[in-house]
Amino acid sequence: MSIESPLFSTPGLRASIEKMIADSGVEGGIQLKGHPGAVRSFDASVVISLVGLAGTVLGSLIAGLIKLAGDKDGKKIVITTSNGGHIEIPVGTTPKKLAQYISALNGDDVKKLRLE
Repeated sequence: MSIESPLFSTPGLRASIEKMIADSGVEGGIQLKGHPGAVRSFDASVVISLVGLAGTVLGSLIAGLIKLAGDKDGKKIVITTSNGGHIEIPVGTTPKKLAQYISALNGDDVKKLRLE
């Protein structure tokens, strides 16, 4: 899965995600990887692997990304699934509503998270 955002530079996005993972305590379930083929400095994306993906880990990741987006005056996170589906989650979404969004994924693999 990749995470991208025009709100951050690539190093800034990576550093923010690394800190968020460390602070959340779910670091064993999330691994940051280099972005294959990322050659342009404006390509602000990070590739991650969710090890033993569970709804809790994905929910924690998305909750943290919502906070990061809000801290940069972002408006939403767009989730794209491997089958082409999209879900938009606004900044400020409650944990209960976030759980409903995660359920709406119906187990589909998440291909990309975009902070906007």
